Order: sequence, then C-alpha cells, then structure tokens
Amino acid sequence: MLLGMVSCLGNGPEFDDIVVTDAQLVSLKLSRASIPALATTKFTIDQERGTIYNHDSLPYLTNITDSLLKITYSAGSGSTQSLRIADSTKWTKSDEEIKLINGQLKFTVFAPSDTTIRKEYVLTVNIHQIDPDSVIYTKLNAGDWYPSNEKPWETALDYGLYDETVIPLGFLHPDATNLSEKGLALIVSDGATDRFALYQGPGSTAWTIGSKTPDDFPRSEFSVLNFPTIFADQLTIMKNLKSVWATEDGLYWAKLANTTEKLPDIEGGVAFYYNNEIWFTGGFITEGDKKTANHTIYYSQDGGVVWKAKASKTNTPIEIDINDSYIMVDEDGKYFYIVTPTEVWKANINSQLFEH
Repeated sequence: MLLGMVSCLGNGPEFDDIVVTDAQLVSLKLSRASIPALATTKFTIDQERGTIYNHDSLPYLTNITDSLLKITYSAGSGSTQSLRIADSTKWTKSDEEIKLINGQLKFTVFAPSDTTIRKEYVLTVNIHQIDPDSVIYTKLNAGDWYPSNEKPWETALDYGLYDETVIPLGFLHPDATNLSEKGLALIVSDGATDRFALYQGPGSTAWTIGSKTPDDFPRSEFSVLNFPTIFADQLTIMKNLKSVWATEDGLYWAKLANTTEKLPDIEGGVAFYYNNEIWFTGGFITEGDKKTANHTIYYSQDGGVVWKAKASKTNTPIEIDINDSYIMVDEDGKYFYIVTPTEVWKANINSQLFEH
C-alpha cells in the first residue's frame, strides 16, 4: 500500500512516500508481573530503521536479565503467527514469552501469504544507567561562571521608597525587571498596623493598599519564590515548612502549608523553585537544647501546601555551610548553585539532564 502524506509546512506541498507492507509491526508491548513498570512502557517503532525502543527508560536498577517477558504485538497482516526470532525456526505468537539478550532482541516479521516479504527489527529496552533521583554536587573552581544574584527590587528601593516602615517582599511577575511589570509587593506600616501593599512606580497613585498583615506572616529571614502556575504568576514567601504564604496580586495572601507529614521545625532554611517543585533545605533543627544543621531537602509539588522529605541521596554535602548561603537556579532550570561566603557549589538532579 502506498500512502502519500501531504505537509502544509514550508513554501509548498511536500510528499513523503512510505511503503507499508503486511510484514510490518504496528504495535508492541512487553509485560511481566514482577516488573510493573513494563506494563506502562510505550515503545516507538521506527519503520525506516527497523528499530523498536522505549524513549522513557525503565527505572534505575530494573533487572530484565534472564527474565521471560510476555510480548504482545500486532502486524500489518493481522496475523498472530508472523514473528520469528533470529536464529530460530519457531514462530512466536502474540502473548507468548521471549527472552532478551543484553537488553535486545532481533527478529523478523513475515507476510503470511508471501514469505519473501519480510521486515527485520531490533528491539531494545532502555534502562536508566544512573539514578535519576540522585543529586550531584560539584565544587566550582575560582573564576568558574555561575548566575548573578540579582534582586531587581533593590533598584526600585533606590528611589527612596525604603525606610523602616516598608518591608519589600518581591515582584509579582517571575521575570520582572522593573516596577511596570505588575509591581512590587510590600508590607507597609503606619506605626500601628501593618498592611500588604503594591507599589508600581513613583507617586502616590502608584500605591495600592491591601489587607491587614497577619501576626504570623514572616517579616524577616524568609525566602522569596516567584514562578508561574497554570492560571497566574504566584509570589511565594517561605519562612519554614509550616509558614508558607502565596499571592497573585500582592494585596491578599493565603497561608498554604497544610501537610499531614511529621516534619521537623526548621528555622533559617532557604527555598528555591527547581525541578517543577519547591525545594527547601538548610537551616537548623532544634530539639531541646540541641541545634543540628539540616542537610535534608524537603519538597512540595503543589506550590507549598504539602511537604515531604526527599531521599538521603539528594542531601546537601555536610561540608557546605548551607546556613550562610543563598541558592540560585540557572535560566534553563537544569542546575542550581549554592553560594557560600567562600565557595560555590553547582548541583543538579540527574533527571534534569536526561533527553527524555
């Protein structure tokens, strides 16, 4: 069968001629009860190269060596008896078991009506060779590049906005560089009452006063996060795992932390947005009279409501003075940098560097 495929891209129509025979596979999947990840693994069939593979690799340490795997497939002929493994004279029907050698299987699909029509394939099952959930920390040499720690609201404060009655919280827009981009969120005080406010430029008309600031809202030693959500930009202030606040307009803030996990009381940590999650590390855990530096990373996948501890393989190295540092994420979101008074560490979770 000859299919003409028309492309509307470019300056004119382009045609790709694809020859489809009834010896071609049109679907394939593998399964085994003891390897649950296989059931949801999708395989890509490259008809031109005769290769079949999974873009999304199986989890790290998945073991398929010496395992019998059920192969389920369908061919263009609709035949259930058209697949023959290399160096074998036996037909392999759909839903029968096969064994891979070094993660691969070579086989041929024949057209049942004419065995001269055949198609050879190589099936490869990709498995992560490194742990995708581990974080790698590398100490940079003097002079190595790392992002600058720019705080654009500091420029706004140069206009004389800042005094003891004003606490800057952050810009509403994640990539803002000036006050015209949605404005700067602040806390202002009249000496008796603190209120949230939005400042969008010099002059009294630039001020918008919002709701009263709750007594437990952080006023110092907090982390500022700014990232887009599905519906709007979200500015988040985080003091610790139990004090997380967010706003979309700077005038009204909601307290988010509402986790059921048993988490420690941590003071002085730093939060940053990474891997599509909020991460929080550093600070001190106080138990009685004892203070312990925190090197565990806690994370939230829902913007700061529920928090959990990541596995120890993500912990910051104990030699990093995390409690006298700040953390930045590069513009591509692949790496984060821990900057201490004397050194810089570059880090990434392995999955950020995977192509798929």
